[in-house]
Amino acid sequence: MDALSKALRADPLSYLPETSLALLWYFRKGHDLRYAMEGRSYQWRDDSSGSFAGWVRKRFGLNNGRALSHLALISSFSASETEAFFRYFELLEEFALLSPPLPRVISERIPKLGLAELLRAIGHNPEMYLGRSTFLGCCAFLMGDEHAHRDLQLPVERDREAFDAFKHWVEATKNRALPRRWFKVISFWSGDMDCGHGKHGAFSLFYRWLDEYGSEIGESKLFG
Repeated sequence: MDALSKALRADPLSYLPETSLALLWYFRKGHDLRYAMEGRSYQWRDDSSGSFAGWVRKRFGLNNGRALSHLALISSFSASETEAFFRYFELLEEFALLSPPLPRVISERIPKLGLAELLRAIGHNPEMYLGRSTFLGCCAFLMGDEHAHRDLQLPVERDREAFDAFKHWVEATKNRALPRRWFKVISFWSGDMDCGHGKHGAFSLFYRWLDEYGSEIGESKLFG
């Protein structure tokens, strides 16, 4: 198991908004996209569509279920997303004993987006980046991007500094209670509605507050 997978398994809440197999998938999408933008190689034991995915289907007796994601399959045999998260790593460990290590993936370089550009792209077309407009999924995706950016020791640009300041702004001005992390505040004020582009959902609230913060610092078009 690679070092990042071990770290995620040992301390998921240092990397994800919640301990959830679904959010781990979003984290990985954000992480891998940043590596691909930089034309850098990366390695996960889980190749998603290849040997591990096929092995999981056979492990659960679903030999003909190719259309079903192996992560969805693990979740369907687990009592909760938390249980699915840890079961996933148990299966990954079991699989590693049966097969040789996977080669590092060197992705073809794709157009590079700064963080502000990426946020705008997700806001305008969440299905392309996330599959659907989910705030916690977006949050985990951005956490994956942030980890990859730090791991690759890329320069911290103005938009990343502004987004970090936005998080502190949410915690300082929107919380109105004991301290909570920024994404918890957004989820709370949306009534924990994390579904689609609905006016009162967390995804929409996140982007409204991004716009509000941008206006406050005199950069109204930074994230919108």
